[in-house]
Amino acid sequence: MKAGLFWPGVVILCVAVSEGFVSRIRRLSEPPDRACRTAQAECSDEFLSPYTLPYLQDVQQFMANRTLLEKASSDMEAAAGCYEDAVAELGCDFLQEDILVVDFYAGYFSTPGVVDNLIEASASGCFTSESKAQEMAAAFVSCDQALEASDRRGEDQCSSFMQLWACWEQGAATHCGQPVADMITKFKQYALTTSTAPGFLQYLTDHTGLNVSHCGDEVILTRRFVKRIPFPP
Repeated sequence: MKAGLFWPGVVILCVAVSEGFVSRIRRLSEPPDRACRTAQAECSDEFLSPYTLPYLQDVQQFMANRTLLEKASSDMEAAAGCYEDAVAELGCDFLQEDILVVDFYAGYFSTPGVVDNLIEASASGCFTSESKAQEMAAAFVSCDQALEASDRRGEDQCSSFMQLWACWEQGAATHCGQPVADMITKFKQYALTTSTAPGFLQYLTDHTGLNVSHCGDEVILTRRFVKRIPFPP
């Protein structure tokens, strides 16, 4: 099990060390024919190109740009509609997964407080310094390794899953500052509430070694399975 493969992990933090959001969407699955491939690329180019964030500087500038952040939700919704048209007209069923991704982000960016939170977090050294970003990434790897160790011990996966988020939050506060920790907390609250982000837990179950589809709102909101663990040095 590789916790680092979580989609989308921690939204901006994972993008910062990846080749970009749009590229990730494009490789979710192989298109079955040229028409579907073309439709997928056209939808992505038209609506998602501003969110291709290959470098740390791009991520920081995106997070600091209120206009772009406030536009993101409608762009994601438009991309979902474009993909839906391709499914209906061309039979590109593989795009159903792309629709799930952009719908998820559309809801996230429209969540009250998210834009202000991202703008505040953008000033962190973890988004302005390559060395700090690498420090953050190394810390998150330690969190992933702790999750893998608990999985090998056969511990409850809902508990282990929540411990991972606690480790990310604590690590972000330690290395990046409280605004970044708050960003992770807010993302967690959105992503793990099944009424606002339907399908996320099932997606993780389908695409990682974790079986968390049964870890619903009650677990997330009461945190009754959480046992905070010391953040790895």
